[in-house]
Amino acid sequence: IEVHEENSDVHTERLDRALEERNRTAKSGYRFSVSTGMANYDPDAPCSIIELMARADQRMYERKREKEKS
Repeated sequence: IEVHEENSDVHTERLDRALEERNRTAKSGYRFSVSTGMANYDPDAPCSIIELMARADQRMYERKREKEKS
């Protein structure tokens, strides 16, 4: 899947809704969760894969903190 920065929230929200639905309807006795972080590569401002992964990791932890607050 190719995800652009301007619509990455749409994909994240879809995943969140799907997980909420699964947790609401499943009879497994536990909640399923996923933590994600996205970072886009900009050819006009190149960076290494290590830097790109670090940005995605940082965003993942930011999302986790946001979810914990709500």
